[in-house]
Amino acid sequence: MNPVVGIDVTKDEMNYKLLREWKVMCENFLIKHNREELDKFIGFLGEIRPITGSTPVVRFS
Repeated sequence: MNPVVGIDVTKDEMNYKLLREWKVMCENFLIKHNREELDKFIGFLGEIRPITGSTPVVRFS
């Protein structure tokens, strides 16, 4: 099963966590909607495949 990044988006920020086989692999992260923090989030997504061996699925709520 591919890892899943669950994202809860609000007006000013988003909260996300990484799950694999329905187990939380990392705690919730909160980021603001600005370029610096969004770049960090994109970097985080790029680190998942080498660690898990699978491309993550991103789910928004």
